[in-house]
Amino acid sequence: MLLYVLVYIVNDVFGSIRGVSQSRQSFYVPIGNSKNEFGCLDGSGMIPFNQVNDDFCDCSDGSDEPGTSACSNGLFHCPNAGFKPENIFR
Repeated sequence: MLLYVLVYIVNDVFGSIRGVSQSRQSFYVPIGNSKNEFGCLDGSGMIPFNQVNDDFCDCSDGSDEPGTSACSNGLFHCPNAGFKPENIFR
């Protein structure tokens, strides 16, 4: 319940990240010393948060570009309104 509340608050303040399912939005919040960084989901590095979905692949796992086609190994979540949501590999 607490995680749900935190995700809701973060999404309300920062907005949701395009291409990411609601259940994974908690991975896309600013972190780090400056609280303005994104940690690649595979642990390979940190980038400025404003470089998420900037159409340039910074993380080796493609996790920084869920809403673009910049990374060949990326994953895009399509909510498919009215139908079954799908995760699409690119």
